[in-house]
Amino acid sequence: MHLAAHRAERPWSDILALNIDGTQKVLAAARRAGVRRVLLASSVNAVGFVPYGRLSADQVLVARPDTYHGVSKAALEALGNVYARRGDGVALQGRCPSLRVASTR
Repeated sequence: MHLAAHRAERPWSDILALNIDGTQKVLAAARRAGVRRVLLASSVNAVGFVPYGRLSADQVLVARPDTYHGVSKAALEALGNVYARRGDGVALQGRCPSLRVASTR
């Protein structure tokens, strides 16, 4: 399972080093070690901001990130696809949702 990432907006060099290069290094290490499945945690930031209520349950979301963090998560998804399609293993991916917490008072 790969969860390491800068979540907050940071300089591009920081995002590149940890989020993108880090993902590639995890996948390469998994390949060398013979690991067949890697779980990659993406983010709703990979598809960018969509106003509440503007999505239907069957809508497919394409990558339209609006932050460097989002760009890195879209890259993570793409790297996972490359890893899986080369036959190096299976990269399982999931987008972590954003949650809106409201007071009930």
